[in-house]
Amino acid sequence: MHTHTLYHTHTLSLTHTLSVSLSHTHTHYSLFSLCL
Repeated sequence: MHTHTLYHTHTLSLTHTLSVSLSHTHTHYSLFSLCL
């Protein structure tokens, strides 16, 4: 049970990190396109 909760939290954390990373990249790309 404890291991499962730990795994679930880690997965959520990883998903959140990926989401933020993608969002940041998208924003950066949009600004770059705007400059062109």
